Amino acid sequence: MKELIHAYKFGGRKYLKNFFARSLVRFIRRYLSEPRFDAVAAVPLDLEKKRSRGFNQSELLSAQIALELKVPDVSKDLTRKKSESPQALLAKTDRKINVKDR
Repeated sequence: MKELIHAYKFGGRKYLKNFFARSLVRFIRRYLSEPRFDAVAAVPLDLEKKRSRGFNQSELLSAQIALELKVPDVSKDLTRKKSESPQALLAKTDRKINVKDR
């Protein structure tokens, strides 16, 4: 799974969105007793990361999940306030601090 996620995020394999979106929707329907959502949204990606990757992998997933769950995708309504250290490079406790007030 780790290799698939890495290929999706950093390898430009956009087609993997279908696998991940279906898996997430299956999880939601199976494990959330009342999966009622008003909307779904992707976390805005740092502009530099978006340029280097060529796409925002979270936006692709949120769009697909919104379709499946028949709710709006409000990703375009969100903006990133600031960019800091990549979460993957931080310890768990530092990750919470890194995203505070964003």
